[in-house]
Order: sequence, then structure tokens, then C-alpha cells
Amino acid sequence: MSNRRRRGHRGRGVPDELLGHAIHAYVKLAPGADLGEREVIRHCLVTLESHMAPKRVFFVDALPLTDSGKVRRASLR
Repeated sequence: MSNRRRRGHRGRGVPDELLGHAIHAYVKLAPGADLGEREVIRHCLVTLESHMAPKRVFFVDALPLTDSGKVRRASLR
């Protein structure tokens, strides 16, 4: 995946009974890209600390943005 870096990866902490919160990743794939949930999580486990890897991955058509172009995280719940 490192050779096929993609824009549009975003993370969000969500409530989790055991950990207090868990990370979910929201991914907007580039046109024609073929990437699965396991591949994203595996890549994150290799490149990040294990507690920072997402528990779930959601693929979205578009990320909700503010007028200034930042991700509207509250909309990703």
C-alpha cells in the first residue's frame, strides 16, 4: 500500500465499552482503486502503534467537508 498512497484516509475515535474509545477509519478510494478493510488495517498495524490502528474501516463515496476543506468529523458517526 505504501507505493499506492491514497488521499482521503481519515480516522475518528468512537465510544468502545472495553477501551473507552476505538478508532474507525473512513476511506475515500481513488477511482479504480481496489483496497479492502483487512489491507487498510494490516497497513496501519505495520506503520502505526497497535493502539492507533483502526478497529473498523468504512469506505465512503465522499468525505463531509467544511467550507474551509476540513473533514466534518461529527458527520462521520
